[in-house]
Amino acid sequence: MSGRWKLAALLLVLLASFVAGKVVFGERFEASRLLAMLREAGEHGFAVPAFIVLFGVATTVFIPGVVMAAAAGATWGFFPGWVIVWVASNVWTTIGFGVGRTVRDGRLQQWLEKRGGGLVARELKDGGVLSTVMLRQIPLPFVAVNISAGLTALSWRDWIFGNFIGLLPACLIYSSLASAIVEGAAGAKETAAFRVLLSAVSILALGSFTRWLQRRRAKSLQGG
Repeated sequence: MSGRWKLAALLLVLLASFVAGKVVFGERFEASRLLAMLREAGEHGFAVPAFIVLFGVATTVFIPGVVMAAAAGATWGFFPGWVIVWVASNVWTTIGFGVGRTVRDGRLQQWLEKRGGGLVARELKDGGVLSTVMLRQIPLPFVAVNISAGLTALSWRDWIFGNFIGLLPACLIYSSLASAIVEGAAGAKETAAFRVLLSAVSILALGSFTRWLQRRRAKSLQGG
């Protein structure tokens, strides 16, 4: 089976998963119901592995990962809440990347590049860890990003280390926000929102500047 047909089959599976998730689970994946369910199960031994599985299911039906981070913070507190959601998100980024790498081939890459994906693919390949960190600060669908990255020439090592770093801000900040609200801390929402914005802007600015330096150095070496 060619890469394009594999990709089409994968898209159909994702679409079917989304529809099935909405039909079968329906309102259970609303933020309030999800939080109530997790808090009820939070003290049981199976809660953490169940959350890791639930994270994958929820993000597949396009529940934002930040909702899961907040749910973890409200369920287990800032610590170990942020660790649990960080582990869950890293597990599923690796799985998604592996799925994308499975359907990837040369003809599919050429097809994607002709349709505007070449810039993103080159940025990920050339930027490696840094580009992955920057990518994680942009609010894009979690599953789609993971699989799309697997279709590029980005290495496993850069993807894994980039996610280790890039997923930390959202995991830390949103779990902190949720735990503070549950504990009734005054001004928690405003403080956390400001930290989210500051963290994202700082990472994007630093990453953009570093990539600019990398490109400038590459051009100077080519010219020399």
